[in-house]
Amino acid sequence: MKLSFLTQQDKIKLAAELDGKGDWNIQMLLDEHKNYSTSYDAIIPLIQKQSRPVKIQIIYKVKQMFNIELYTDAKASQLLDALLVATETVTL
Repeated sequence: MKLSFLTQQDKIKLAAELDGKGDWNIQMLLDEHKNYSTSYDAIIPLIQKQSRPVKIQIIYKVKQMFNIELYTDAKASQLLDALLVATETVTL
């Protein structure tokens, strides 16, 4: 699955699956978890749950995908995209 083909809803659903909430219906995901792509308070804990190699890949992917030197300068939506690619949930 290519990242560029995904809608915001698709990304939220994939993030919810990584967060162990993949069995929720899409409307609940949109209502409850739309902040994965807009809020650091949602995406950072999800990143923290990942393994060390995935966290390192997220840093690398933020730089590669968005030309941002420090991952802390990335927007929540950029971190979400980098997380999905780093976990090999989607491809570039």
